[in-house]
Amino acid sequence: MSYSNFKYAALGACAASALLATEAFAQSQTVTGATINLTVQNAFTLAETSALDFGVLAVFCDGGNNTTTATLSTAGVLATGAPAASAQVIDIDGANRTQGVFDITGAAPTTAITVTRANITNVTCAACGGGNPLITTTALTDDQGGGQSTDANGALTINVGATLTTLASCGTQYADGAYQGTYDLTASY
Repeated sequence: MSYSNFKYAALGACAASALLATEAFAQSQTVTGATINLTVQNAFTLAETSALDFGVLAVFCDGGNNTTTATLSTAGVLATGAPAASAQVIDIDGANRTQGVFDITGAAPTTAITVTRANITNVTCAACGGGNPLITTTALTDDQGGGQSTDANGALTINVGATLTTLASCGTQYADGAYQGTYDLTASY
């Protein structure tokens, strides 16, 4: 065996022993019980920021069987039904007239919201006395009929309108005073 072959054989043996030595000292580590975290936030805030307000109206009940209406759109625009005999609703002052406005905040971004309305009451004047006729809440609408979604910040505004109808054949006329009704509005994913 020549010196150069011996030199190469010795280098090869050294390299092989280095590899064997490395494999003999190889280590492995295991982390047991690693953590998975998640925070669930399904809750959001729904707040009435403006009450549904028809403003000031003159309302007359018919002595016969006629009714008339006042409709406040989801944009806050008032429309009154055509007078039927003496049943009339006349716009006097709409300075404070507004649709109902509800704001959603803190919801999931760009997510569809379903709106439902329930427990709708008729409009009455509590301070006017027991014989005072009521005004029927015949419709309640919102502008989410097509199914709106929250914006990129998880916010959405819901506008509500209503239709009020006078009674047919009132025993007494509507008294002056503040009339009020209520309803529930639910927003959900």
